[in-house]
Amino acid sequence: MKKIFKSTLLLLCGVALFTACADDNDSNPTLQSPTTFKLNTPAYAAMSTDLATSSSLAFTWSQPDYGFPVAAQYQLQVSLDGNYTISVEEAEADETGTTKANYATIDATFTVAKGSIDAADVAKAMQQIAQWEPNQVPATQTLYVRATST
Repeated sequence: MKKIFKSTLLLLCGVALFTACADDNDSNPTLQSPTTFKLNTPAYAAMSTDLATSSSLAFTWSQPDYGFPVAAQYQLQVSLDGNYTISVEEAEADETGTTKANYATIDATFTVAKGSIDAADVAKAMQQIAQWEPNQVPATQTLYVRATST
C-alpha cells in the first residue's frame, strides 16, 4: 500500500510539473533593439557657440523603445570627426601611444531624455581628443555629439 501511495504521488507531481509551465513563455518580456533613439538637433547647432563664454549646452533626445518601461541612464559623447570608434580612455590605455582617440564621453549622466553639459567639460573633451596644447586651440571647430543609453 505504501509503494502504491508513493508511486501515485510521484506520478501526480510529475504531471503537475509539466502543466505548470504551459503559458510561462508568453508573459516574459523581450528586449527590442530601439530604432527611435535619436538626439534632437539643438537650436544653437547652426550658429557658432563660444565655449569660453557659455556656461552649459542643453540637449534633448527621444526615449528609446525597448518594448517595456526601462530605467536607463544616458551619457553624451563628443567627437571632432563624427566617428565613435576609439575613446579617450582606450587611447590612454594604449602603452605604445600610437592609438588616437576620436571621441570622448562626458562624465555627466542623466535619467531623463534631456540634460545640460558644462561648456568647460566639452572644451576639455575636445582638447583630449585632438591633443591640443592651450595655445594651439583653433578659433572654430565643428563638433559632433551623440547620446548613449546604458
